[in-house]
Amino acid sequence: MVSEKCAYCGKKKGKRECPALGGKICSRCCGEHRGVNISCPPDCRYFQKHENFQQSKQAESYRETWVEKNEDILKDKDRNLIEAIGILETLIYYRYVEDTTLTDQQIIRGLQGLENQLKTIELPGSPSDFADFAHEELKPLIDKEKVSRSTLKQATSRLIPIAESFSDDSRRLVQGIVGRVKQDYDLPDDESGQPAENIESLITTPGDIQRR
Repeated sequence: MVSEKCAYCGKKKGKRECPALGGKICSRCCGEHRGVNISCPPDCRYFQKHENFQQSKQAESYRETWVEKNEDILKDKDRNLIEAIGILETLIYYRYVEDTTLTDQQIIRGLQGLENQLKTIELPGSPSDFADFAHEELKPLIDKEKVSRSTLKQATSRLIPIAESFSDDSRRLVQGIVGRVKQDYDLPDDESGQPAENIESLITTPGDIQRR
């Protein structure tokens, strides 16, 4: 009987069912490539177990970095700016829900592109799927005056250095933000609506941001 080869590398024996590849994958390829080079469905048990562990682990570190970088607005109790940063983090979470292969660099480039799009006079810059996604979702909130363009630009400028300092050029930033949003933000149980609709329903100070 011929053993089934790994659906990713084609060399080692595939031992785990991989719904993304429609076959079996070896444990090494699963560990190295899931959620990065393989678009894992969120209900894959191997992906779920790994992501939940990493998100829980990185959330606390991300929260500590967040507090360190934002001591001034916490001291001043700048609720509007704190909420605006939370809106951006929530959009990152929803983008991850849509695309589990989201990387730190995609987020950082996206935030840089979004910062540019939020300027009064938009300057030319590199295209970014996340920047376009975020700008489209933020537009109805801006139009309804739920949050101002200038506050969102300040929030983006705040989040970029946090993202750059926390990233490990892989997915540490994504896992930290997603884990933090899951733990600290009161998201609707039903995520079937548009991100902007869900975010609008919870524009309040997003969770215990000073918790270390």
